[in-house]
Amino acid sequence: LQKKKIWAILHSEKPPIKIPAAIVITRISPRALDSDDNLPMALKYIKDAIAEYFYPGLAPGRADDCAGMEWHYKQKKGQTREYAVNIEMSCES
Repeated sequence: LQKKKIWAILHSEKPPIKIPAAIVITRISPRALDSDDNLPMALKYIKDAIAEYFYPGLAPGRADDCAGMEWHYKQKKGQTREYAVNIEMSCES
């Protein structure tokens, strides 16, 4: 479900970002996750959808291995029952 929603947003909005790019994915929720293991895993499908936007046609889950994308993960405390994701993309200089 997460992957489909991100895919739909990217393909409808068509952000003008080119590779190489830095991508920051921020998870917003009432409870924080362990930043070393759980946070990256919780955002895996979102990362896959973003990578597939830049590198379409590869086998599922393979696009995020491609060079040119620098991934960063953050988390922010949300209100009770607040669950969201913020994605920031910028072209590297």
